[in-house]
Amino acid sequence: MHATRDAIETYLKHPSEKEFWNYTSKVDGVLLWYAYLTDAQACDVAAFSGVDSVEVDGPLDIDGLTDPPSDSSKKRAATTLATQISPVLELRVISQPTDVANVGSLGNYVYDGTAGEGIYIYVVESGINTASADLQGRVVATMHAPQAKKDNPGDGDESENGHATCSASKAVGLRYGVAKGAKVIAVKTKFSTADTAVVFDMVREDIQARGLQKKAVVNMSWGALPSANGNIPDNYQKLAVSQQHIMNDLDVPIVAAAGNLAESGRQNIEKLPARWAKDDYPIISVGSTTMTGVASAFSQGGPALAVSAVGEGLTCAAGSGTGNRVARGTSYAAPQVAGLLAYFLGQETVPFDTTTGSLANNARNFLKNTASWSRSGDGNMPKVAWNLITKAQNPPSS
Repeated sequence: MHATRDAIETYLKHPSEKEFWNYTSKVDGVLLWYAYLTDAQACDVAAFSGVDSVEVDGPLDIDGLTDPPSDSSKKRAATTLATQISPVLELRVISQPTDVANVGSLGNYVYDGTAGEGIYIYVVESGINTASADLQGRVVATMHAPQAKKDNPGDGDESENGHATCSASKAVGLRYGVAKGAKVIAVKTKFSTADTAVVFDMVREDIQARGLQKKAVVNMSWGALPSANGNIPDNYQKLAVSQQHIMNDLDVPIVAAAGNLAESGRQNIEKLPARWAKDDYPIISVGSTTMTGVASAFSQGGPALAVSAVGEGLTCAAGSGTGNRVARGTSYAAPQVAGLLAYFLGQETVPFDTTTGSLANNARNFLKNTASWSRSGDGNMPKVAWNLITKAQNPPSS
């Protein structure tokens, strides 16, 4: 492997950093590298022994980074319940008891006081606005995928609409978040071919370095459509290998947005990696509903869908400054579920089986079968995430 790299560098006559920017990441025996090459050089390098392929780097066709169009650590001991008075409505939905039909009759967000303390959520996105009032003290570190480090070395949110900041806010925000005691590790990526191939291997290594097995959740509110011929790009094959290690070997669940293309006649989840959801690849694909539990017209579903959360008319932190914004999309339903998993994992007694090697799949099944229920009263509507709070704990107003 290193002999191949040395041969390439010899062929390129040890170019300067200006001409050749190199990094490596070992993903199940695959060494990834990046270089500035002419077309002729690319053809020559592709013929080297040990080189699987040479691909042009560039932005990917990522779905989920824009909102759909508008219609108009140590775990602390168990504590008493905490109450957020008059929160945004989507938080009231999370703690809506199964025998309270009208979420409008609830005035509070009620939750276990541990609130996800001791749990970390990796937000794999385009950087986070740490100046946000909602995220003060929530973001403890920022990692950079190689291309993001080269082009955008700062910590801020590089997205046009504050996509990543909104995601983090819905997961752990002091005002808008589900798990108010959890912390965020921002993982900044350019969504390029090169970054996508290695970013989850970086997450895997960081989980191991920090000792966060069974103490973390990963959220990705984006994905890419497969090629027209159905082939899976090499970078997504490498992403899949890294994600399987994270979920199945490190017992860290990964949550993904289901996608916003249903109004285009694409009803089922089709973007990668959310569409791969199954028992041995237990990624948790999250759809969107209205405040009353009706599936959003744009939200994709089908057999890969695990659970839903409110994704219309919700409020979150803005991508710059200290204010907020209104957002919609499965991108913002997903981090609520990531926050909910952090909330459960932070409890003194985790309410699902955390047996080594099966935690991620057990978490997915727990969300599907226990920690969710259909708010609309229509059995055909999706089940919406729920934090297990009862009517006695969160009674409606009289």
